[in-house]
Amino acid sequence: MTETTKPAQPFRILLAEDDESMRTFISLMLKKQGYDVVDCADGAQAYDALINAPQSHFDLLLSDVVMPVMDGIELTQKALSYDPHLRVLYITGFSGVESIRKPSDVEQDKSQVIPKPFHISELLKKISSTLKKAS
Repeated sequence: MTETTKPAQPFRILLAEDDESMRTFISLMLKKQGYDVVDCADGAQAYDALINAPQSHFDLLLSDVVMPVMDGIELTQKALSYDPHLRVLYITGFSGVESIRKPSDVEQDKSQVIPKPFHISELLKKISSTLKKAS
């Protein structure tokens, strides 16, 4: 992301990724780009963070699909029930994720998928475009 594409205000991103090194890397890169990031090790932690957020709402849920305790699909369903305006971006090595997105989410452009492995610039572009669609 270049200087000119940094967010004007710090968008809030809820990151759910069970791989600690991946989660740390993504979180640091997003914070470096000006995003406000809350990172969690699984879907249950992320859902708790969502409903107990001391600050305002989250703009984006950035979630792995396959995680312990609560997977990304269940997390997304619960999160969208709690906050229907939330945008979702799946980061996954699971090739079948496109087939499990709900038709209403696809129609409303609420969820996107970026396959692993990905380059950080690709992720940043996808996040930026997803957030622009939401605003």
